[in-house]
This record gives sequence, structure tokens and C-alpha cells, in this order.
Amino acid sequence: MKDYSRETLLKNIDYLIKTSGIKIGDLENKLEVSTGYISRLKSSDTYPNSEFLISLSNFFNVSIDSLIFSDFEHTTKDELYIYGFVDKLINDLQTKNVKWEKLKRSEFLDFEDASNLSKIYVEQKDDNGQWTRDVYSSMFVDEECSLNSDIYVLRTEWASIYLFSLSRNKTTDYELYIYSRELERLCRGSEEDNSYSFKKLSTLYLTAVEVDKHVSLSENTRSAIDKIINDE
Repeated sequence: MKDYSRETLLKNIDYLIKTSGIKIGDLENKLEVSTGYISRLKSSDTYPNSEFLISLSNFFNVSIDSLIFSDFEHTTKDELYIYGFVDKLINDLQTKNVKWEKLKRSEFLDFEDASNLSKIYVEQKDDNGQWTRDVYSSMFVDEECSLNSDIYVLRTEWASIYLFSLSRNKTTDYELYIYSRELERLCRGSEEDNSYSFKKLSTLYLTAVEVDKHVSLSENTRSAIDKIINDE
């Protein structure tokens, strides 16, 4: 038994066909499947093979995960685009092409990009100007949240990506933001509804945590070790 809903997949296929304007026969030809393949999928209890899903994913430029788990009819094009971006972030982490920096909660307001997040994370002070607590104000929900754990940031030449694990009403939420010229929200997922975005962001966060456990050498460090090994 497959671990996804046929109904969700078939609805998403219908949505992609309708919004793209392509005819089913032309799509089947592009995907190199037999004529009537998609119709047979709808009228039977069978699941498509992996080759079909890969071809479909590549043709419409959407991830396989979003094809089988997301609800395209109630998802905007920007949200689908962001899901694809999150998939790339996860893949880059898993293949260790990128390294996310861990920011400990106790050090959060001291790092160089603190001003980037001033819209959502501030120090609360009393009348005498003394620190009382840190307050996190989500740009997604009008509720006060607190940090569950450390924050992860991916710094690039073009922008910084911030990933938060939060606690809200005894549930875990994840939120993803980007700062280029200003702070913008990207994606949020809540344990409360176990949404597709929650699954993706929790995977991203837990992967960042796991990768952080492993030693990562800088080019300078590796070069120094090589010189020692070669007794230069």
C-alpha cells in the first residue's frame, strides 16, 4: 500500500492539466506513456509508477512530494514555488552542499543580523530599561510564540534565510523567513494541523540539526592539515 492518497494525486493532475491548458493526450505523449494511461489511473485502484511521477514532476516543474501530498487547488503559485525552494534547501543540506549556521537562543540578539529580524523578535524591557524577556511576534499568526530551540540561518550573497522552531499553545510550529532588502515571510507549518508545509519545514529543521552534529572543515583548515600531513 502506498503512503499517499491517490485522490490527492489525481486531483493535482487534473488541476495542472486545467491550468496549463494542455490536452490529456498531448500530456501523455510528452510523458511517453500509452494513450489513455491517465484515464485508466482514474478508473482503477492502481498507483502510477515512479517513472511517471518523475516525468510529471519534471514537466510541470513541481516536486514529487508536492504532487502527492499538497493540495494544488488551494495552493497559490507562489506557495508552490516556495515549496520547491524548501525542497532544494533540504536536498542541499542532505548532500552537504550548504551549511546552515546555528544561532543559540541566548546569543540571538547579539549576532550581526539582529536588526534584520527586529519586526518579529524584540527584547522586552521594564520602565527602568532592564531586560525582562524576549518576545517573538510571528508575521503569520496574530499570537505570541516562544522559541523552542536554536535558530538556523543560511547566509548567501543575495539574502539570509531564517528558520525557527516555535512553541504556540503547546504545539510546535516552524517558520521560514527571508531577508534581502526587508524581512519577508516564506512558509509556516504547524503541528496542530500536520500540514504539508509542517512536514517540509520540520524535515528542513531536523536535517539542519543533524548536519550540524558533524564536523565541517573550512578550506583554510583543510589546507593546513594537508601541509602537516605532507610535512611541507
